[in-house]
Amino acid sequence: MNAEWGQSKKTLADGATKAINRTIRDLMINACIPQGEIMNYINLAVYAYGTGDDYKQVEWRLGTLAEPKLGYVSAEEWAPAHHRIETMDLGLLADNSKIAKSQKLPIWVEEEAIGWTPMCAALNKAAEVVKNHASIYSDAFPPIVINITDGEPTDHDEDYSVFQKAANNVKNLQTTDGNALLLNIHIDSDGEDNTLMFPEFPPTHTIYSEELAKSSSILPAEMARMARKELKITIPEGALGYCLNADFNSLVAFLRIGTTVVVGSDEAEIAGV
Repeated sequence: MNAEWGQSKKTLADGATKAINRTIRDLMINACIPQGEIMNYINLAVYAYGTGDDYKQVEWRLGTLAEPKLGYVSAEEWAPAHHRIETMDLGLLADNSKIAKSQKLPIWVEEEAIGWTPMCAALNKAAEVVKNHASIYSDAFPPIVINITDGEPTDHDEDYSVFQKAANNVKNLQTTDGNALLLNIHIDSDGEDNTLMFPEFPPTHTIYSEELAKSSSILPAEMARMARKELKITIPEGALGYCLNADFNSLVAFLRIGTTVVVGSDEAEIAGV
């Protein structure tokens, strides 16, 4: 995540952090405070995974909050718990051109890039949080897990069945409205070239891209509709919730599409990991 992202002169970690905070802000404004007061429409969890001195494989990373027992927090808890507010050029593209004026952005998630990629451990943690959420909100929209990575898992012992089992631990959990969703986005320092969004079939040029795509859930109809509208591209029925070689704009679009749910009542809550 320390690699430079295309021509932006910013690191993958910096771009990903900016996109994540922007998405959390938009969720807060558009879904949780439409009437000016915080409504608990979205439960949220953010975990980072890596390795390093005094660093566990998977660690809680959401604002000033301590890791909760169930692994997620309500909007009343996470919305005001940002570290600080920064003024950022949120419309800054990968080529340094601008599409919007500077805006104030709450920072819930700090830039970070540490060690190896224990993705199986991260997915198993996500499954634990999803299971907790689904057991309490059994009639809610299925929890959504969005995995952002710049590399292949390093804790699967070169056996991708171990990785697929970890992914299935998430996808096999369900509410009465359906199975939990696992969406994967691979960000890359060469992301301006050959970006692949929501493919019908897994790419096969590397075993890692094929397995990561295979582990992804099928994109729900509402998300596919939003993707067609936002990206102006053809999204086939049964497309995978996967992006390969993402640049900053692809990541922002993917996160927006991946968090698109029509919220109609207090029970329509989402756990995002």
